[in-house]
Amino acid sequence: MDGQLIPTRPTRLSLKPLSRVSPSRGASLQTCELAVAFRLDERYDFLNAPTPASILGTVAHELSELAASGRFDAVANDQLEAELHRAWLAALTPREAEFAAARPFAPVPIPQRWPGYEQTRVRTLALIAKEIRYRRANASGDSAGGSPLLEIPLKPDGIPLHGRADRVERHTRQVEIVDLKTGWTLGDELKPSHRDQLLAYAYLWHATHNEWPTTASIQRLDGTRLSFVVDPDEAEAAAAKLIGALNVFNEHIATSDIQALASTGAAACRHCSYRAVCRPFFNNIAADWNWWKVCCIGTVTSVAKNRASGRLTLDVLAGNTNASSVNVINIPAASMPPLGAIFSIIDAAQRRPSQDLQLTWETTLCRWADSDF
Repeated sequence: MDGQLIPTRPTRLSLKPLSRVSPSRGASLQTCELAVAFRLDERYDFLNAPTPASILGTVAHELSELAASGRFDAVANDQLEAELHRAWLAALTPREAEFAAARPFAPVPIPQRWPGYEQTRVRTLALIAKEIRYRRANASGDSAGGSPLLEIPLKPDGIPLHGRADRVERHTRQVEIVDLKTGWTLGDELKPSHRDQLLAYAYLWHATHNEWPTTASIQRLDGTRLSFVVDPDEAEAAAAKLIGALNVFNEHIATSDIQALASTGAAACRHCSYRAVCRPFFNNIAADWNWWKVCCIGTVTSVAKNRASGRLTLDVLAGNTNASSVNVINIPAASMPPLGAIFSIIDAAQRRPSQDLQLTWETTLCRWADSDF
């Protein structure tokens, strides 16, 4: 399985409890517990495919870590931008190639056409160059009064919480927890979910090092930060909220209640990797979710194919289309399901005004066992 073509959906989700939770996984639990359950079942690992946004985030984090570790300190000032650009391409190119190879249904756009590509690249490299030049100009070595600590594991004993802080800076006797955000649409207001995650990291730092951070910040692509003073009571409440979410998840797991785990809706489901295999998703999706791409499940009633590709007709059982049947075109011949199969299609493009659906590089296909839907 390559993540986009699922010959047969695994028949039953293996429900596993959590022994501990990180701030990021805690945020996922509060969005949809069922998505976390899918992630814990190794049979669905193939669905955790990278996206343009995740690749850009990974590359930006990697270069930030290299810069903070001194990788570019010996590069002359007049060569710094060029060297950073080479490092960007060296980190991006293999990931771009793997990404394209895993998308069999249509050519993927080049990175320059990915949403936010230029904003992420330009701002990341400009910020890194600025930090390197500042470090050179200041004997203290860093704006934080010392080299920042990067990707710090926080695993206190006896607490079902753990995490990895992006960046920790010490300003004399004060500690600042910094979460690096590479999303280019990040606004000027700190989201409550981001605040809760930062508070949880502050709690974990205290539980591990017996000192409270004084400040917690989100750092944006342009280097500006959204910061607040850490209140220990708030941090303890955020940690208790995470532990509560962990306990509720494990209670639902114990009862094998899939519906209790699911939190479906246009916002919760829009970017979920597991939609093609998720029955609660198809039980609830509707046309009024106002998605441009079509997601539906149905019974294959006709098939026509040649050596390379084909076309099928699907009687729709559920989806965000009002059509009772759709025609799906440009399916690779090797991926064609048999007549009578239950088949799901995620993120296909509708060719208006017809009911034809065309596969895109984002489309996922899945064959279900007849008894599963």
